[in-house]
This record gives sequence, C-alpha cells and structure tokens, in this order.
Amino acid sequence: MDSFLNQLPSPPANKQASSASMRHSLTTLAWLNVGLHALGLVMAVAGMRSGTPLAPLNERIQYLACRPLGWSLGWAVWALCAAGTIAYVAAVARRLGESAWLPRLAVTVTVTAAGFDLACDTAYVAVLP
Repeated sequence: MDSFLNQLPSPPANKQASSASMRHSLTTLAWLNVGLHALGLVMAVAGMRSGTPLAPLNERIQYLACRPLGWSLGWAVWALCAAGTIAYVAAVARRLGESAWLPRLAVTVTVTAAGFDLACDTAYVAVLP
C-alpha cells in the first residue's frame, strides 16, 4: 500500500500551488469515478441485463452461452470502477498526509474490497458463462 501511495504524483514545492493542484486532481478523479459508474449502469442495462437473475434461467443460459461482448465489456467497466475508486481514496489519503492513520486504513479497506469485487467480476465473466 505504501508503494502505491508513493507512486502518486508528489505535490509541487509551492504550498498554494500544491493545494490547488491536489484539489484539481481530486476533482478530476471524482468526476472520472462518476463517469465510470454511470457508464457501468448503462452497460448493466444495455449489455448485461439478459445475463442476470432479472431474466428467466433458460434465457440467461442461452444469452451467456454465446459469450456476448456486452457482458464482458460491462464487467470490464465495473472493474475500472474499482480501480478508479482505489485511485480516488489513495489520492485523498495522500492529500491528508502521512500522519493520518484513518485515510491509510481507508486505502487498505478499499484495496481489499476491490480485490474481492474483482475476483467476483472475474467469476462472472470467465466461470459463469
């Protein structure tokens, strides 16, 4: 986790420029997450719905047997959402400083949760069909 936080861009020497730059980065990451999650919702409705329990079992099996591109792309978008969330939480932790233990814990919890999420996403893409 420390190496991940250290890979984020270091703030500029000028403290005022640093604060503005970090706010811009956090805003950009926040909007990136909003966009990715909105795209994930669109993909869920447009490309994944037929493979979920919302469809009757026989229809789901037929749909997933064809290995539809919408299904795989939808799960890829959700995987990007997990990565974007990690990046955002890590950037917030870095902004709050090295001495703040709670943001560092948040990064650890987020990375752990994303690991479980990505494992389940992989199962839905590779094992379920």
